[in-house]
Amino acid sequence: MIKIFSTRNRLLVSKWVIDNGLENFIEDITNVKEPCWVYIDDRCINFNGKFDGLIEKIENFKPYYK
Repeated sequence: MIKIFSTRNRLLVSKWVIDNGLENFIEDITNVKEPCWVYIDDRCINFNGKFDGLIEKIENFKPYYK
């Protein structure tokens, strides 16, 4: 399940999702940060603008205490 958390305008984010052919992968777009296993952002799993290697980063993620 993938949800997009953004403080940006929901309609603009929805348009971006559709324009990039991702509508079948995104369950919701919200401005509420819900509990989850990982966040892909500028803190948990860093997103550098490229999707290459992102799945590998998610699969190999370990919290700081492990």
